[in-house]
Amino acid sequence: PFDPGCVRNLLSDTKTLKQILQEAESLLQVTCRAGLSDPQETKQDESLIDEVVSLRLKLSEQEQALKDAMERLRTSNLTKDSMEQFIISQLSRTRDVLKKAKTNLQVKTQEASVSSPPLLIGVS
Repeated sequence: PFDPGCVRNLLSDTKTLKQILQEAESLLQVTCRAGLSDPQETKQDESLIDEVVSLRLKLSEQEQALKDAMERLRTSNLTKDSMEQFIISQLSRTRDVLKKAKTNLQVKTQEASVSSPPLLIGVS
């Protein structure tokens, strides 16, 4: 038998089911769009990745240049220290030679004054 109440319930349930399916479709589209990124966004992401790689490469090059400069500075500092020590040793030797020469000169001067009689010059 034909029941009008049953048909109304069926029609109402069909409308509800249609709304649920439309919402599901909408959510599915949003999910698909999020999963499949926009080509423009992909290009931007690739551009950012390339920029990061480039910056890391520059940073690595600068770090290497800094290490090289530090090594050259360390070597120069060692050379400077070595030259300072050499100069100090040469100055010490020169000082010792000059002291000995002064002593020898004083001794010779004393010997000369003892061995030769004093000169007397008369003034009238």
